[in-house]
Formats: sequence, C-alpha cells, structure tokens
Amino acid sequence: MNLANARITTKQMIIVGVLSAATLVVAAVGVIALETLGEKRLQSETASAEALAGARLNRDVILLNRAEYNMAANPSAENIAEARALVADVRARLRERLETVQQTADPRQEELL
Repeated sequence: MNLANARITTKQMIIVGVLSAATLVVAAVGVIALETLGEKRLQSETASAEALAGARLNRDVILLNRAEYNMAANPSAENIAEARALVADVRARLRERLETVQQTADPRQEELL
C-alpha cells in the first residue's frame, strides 16, 4: 500500500491504530508488573514478620539464660521463685511464637525449628 495515494483520513486512522496498539502494550506491561509487585509485597511482609518473630524468640532465649545465671549467682528462695515465674512466662511466649513461626516456615526452615 502506498501512503502517498491514500486519503488523509486513512492515514490518520492508521496513526491512531498504531498509537492505540502501543498504548495497549504499555498498559498490559503495567498490569503484569503490578501483579508481580503485589506478590513481592506479600513475600516481603512474610519475611519481615518472620524476622521480627525471630528477634523476639532470640530475646526470650536471652531472658531464659539470664534467669538461669541469676539463680546460679544468688540461689536464695526468693530469687529462685522470681526466676521460676519469669521462666514460666517466657516459656509460654516462646511456645506461642514458635507456633506462629512454624505456620509460615518452608520445609527447610521447619527442619531448623
């Protein structure tokens, strides 16, 4: 087809069609990118929740360790009673947090837990 012999309206419609096709391609790429971004956001939220839970688990283990050393340093009945109360509280939190972490763990992470 020779564009020199085509009417001006035909030429305008060809330009509109080409630009419309380009717009559709850009829109399709945008939609696909947004879906991928949504999936990555969910993965990021899960990873951040796991990291926070891991930090809290680590803090609880440190509290247990501290209670053990306090009992060894001062084995009075009062100190042992306080340490037992602390240990019972921390153990309950540890169990809850471990259950939470196990819900989002993949098979490799389950082996480590």
